[in-house]
Parts: sequence; structure tokens; C-alpha cells
Amino acid sequence: MALTKLLAIYHSFPCDNINILQPPFDTINLHHVPHAPTSSRGGRPTFPPSWTLTPSARLEIFTTKILPAELQPCLPSPSTTTEDTTNFNLRRRRRRPLAILIVGQTGAGKTRLAPLLLRAMTTSHPSHAPPPAHLIADTYKTYHPFYSACLSQFPPAQASVLAGLDARLWLQMVCQHAAEHKIDVLVESACRHPDDFRKLAEIFHKGGYVTKVAILAVPEALSRLGCLVRYWNKLPEAGSRGLPVRLTPRRVHDESYRGLREAARWVDDDEGEAVDAVVVVRRGNLVGYGNERVELDDGGRKWVKEPGALRALEIERARKLSEEEKRIVEEDLEVLRRVGDPKVDEEVEAIQTLVDGIGVGFLGTFSDLEPLDADEFVRSGLEER
Repeated sequence: MALTKLLAIYHSFPCDNINILQPPFDTINLHHVPHAPTSSRGGRPTFPPSWTLTPSARLEIFTTKILPAELQPCLPSPSTTTEDTTNFNLRRRRRRPLAILIVGQTGAGKTRLAPLLLRAMTTSHPSHAPPPAHLIADTYKTYHPFYSACLSQFPPAQASVLAGLDARLWLQMVCQHAAEHKIDVLVESACRHPDDFRKLAEIFHKGGYVTKVAILAVPEALSRLGCLVRYWNKLPEAGSRGLPVRLTPRRVHDESYRGLREAARWVDDDEGEAVDAVVVVRRGNLVGYGNERVELDDGGRKWVKEPGALRALEIERARKLSEEEKRIVEEDLEVLRRVGDPKVDEEVEAIQTLVDGIGVGFLGTFSDLEPLDADEFVRSGLEER
């Protein structure tokens, strides 16, 4: 990728008023610490200055570590025959590349939905094509050279402070690079920073992609419970791709829970024209809402149905739980009660209160939901040109 394009990404990156070309932790006290990191006043971590990455260090990590690991397997192999490469390039010119963004707050169940969509994407892939890229936003923290050192001396939440902004930038750079090579992409994101989600969708839209969004609509109580269960049961989603098995901080969960509403609102609005199709699903992959954009004679585009991703999300979060969902919740809560940790007991009590309030006052009704047809969701709009 040309250096000028990388610098353009640096400058356009939504970084909460922090200049990405300067050390990104100017809200953290970075004065010299002679030994291990300590806590400054107010509990904010104080990291050694050497832990702050320079722009050149970020770029070197991106080109030497991240690209080979994340995208190289998805590019045509050097051993691919000329005929196969030619056939692949012809198919690629006739078929628009595909990007699917799975979004949901932490603990919502993105890790369970992703394999279903990834299989469908692989099945629909042109012959002789490399596999789709599967990008998980949170895992980019592990590329920070001091992430592990920070974890050994601080709670995971502080390691996220250290590496979070760099990880967000690297994900955007990977998506830009993938778009330049027309690689099919599946991205998992918690939407803690809605501007990042919008930026990724726009990268793929400008790259000529069919861009689709799968929104996981899960009540707050269930996702908070999911964060606890995956940690204490050591489930795979608690430590994807080299991430340590960690308990998601409550603040991170709540920010992503709110951020998902902003993402759904943007998809509905005209500003979200970068999205070609959207589906809102509950756990168990039942579809609460689906919509897609179609071309108009005047060259514009519009949703086939009334925009309703945000409303569907809110309904799914407010509705009464099914008997099966209630059973699973009670089983999970009982497992956590047996942990015997006072802090866990306190969180379980809070979650139980939220569970008891789910559906209270909800008067809406809706027909039985259909399971997500992943193959159809993936194929729609990918007809060869």
C-alpha cells in the first residue's frame, strides 16, 4: 500500500480528538517510570514512555506483522497457475467483492454467528479464489509489542487503554488494504466506537463492495451474563486469537451496548448509504428484521422496506424472553452463583434484577421468526455483472 494512502488513513482516523500521528496516549501521564508501571492519581495507569508507539513503529508492525498474518493467506498464492489467476481475475471483475460486518455489544454472541456466515461466504466464493478474510476487531491489541507486558502488571482493562487506539487504527488499515485487493471480508466488531463502524462500511462501499451488516440484538442482561459465563467457563470466545482469557470490563460492555444503537440508527438513515443490506438477529440466529437497498432509475438507491433496523434492535432488547431463553439464563446464573466469589455474586444479583425486568410493560407482538438463511444473505446482490 502506498505510504500516502497510509498517511491519509492516519489523518482521517476518528480518534477522539487525539492526533494519530502523535503519541496516542496524551490523556495518560507518560512521565518516566523507572521500574514497573504504577497507578497515577485517580487510578489512571502510568506507562513507561517506551510503551507509546511512534507512527513509524505502528507502520512497521502493520507491514511486517499484521498484513502477513491477517491478509496474506487471502491473497492468490504464488504457486497459483497463470490460468487459475486469469480465471480468478475475470470472475472478480464480473462479481463485486463482499464485506459483511457483524456488530453487537460484547457478550452478544458474535463469535457464534461468525462461523455460519464465514461458511456461506466460502461456499459462494469464486472458484480458485483465496478464502475470505476474517477480521476480529478486538484481537488487534495483541500486535502491540507491550500488550503482554502490560497484561502481566495491569488488569486487562488497562492493557486495552494501552493498545486500544493502535488496534482501531490497524483494523482500519487492514480493511483499506483488503479493499484495494478486492478480498472478501468478514469483520466482527463490538461497535464501542460507532464512528469506526461507519468508517469501515464506507471503506468497503468506496471500494466497490457489496457491504452488508448483521446486527446482533441482545438484551443488556443477556450480554452482561454472556461476558461472565464465557470468562468463568473459559469458553473460546473469551480469548480469541491470542487474546488472554479476560473478563470484559463493565464500562466496555456498556459503551458497546450504547454504540450499537448509534450504528443501527446510521444504517437506517440516508447517511448510511454505504450499507447494501442489513439483518437484525437474536441469539439462535432468528431474524427479527431484514432489508436491502435497490437501484432506482435516476441512479439513486432506496431501502426496499421502511428503514427499521434501530426499531428492530430496540424491540428485541425489550421483548419478553422465550421459555427456552429463560431456562438457559437460569442455568447460567446458577453456575455463576457456585463460583463463590463476592464480586461475582454482586454482578449476578445485578443481572438477575435486569433479567426480572425484561419484557415488563412490553405490549408488542410479532409473528414467529424465521432462522437466518446465511447462504441467501450472502448471495443476494452478488450476481455476476
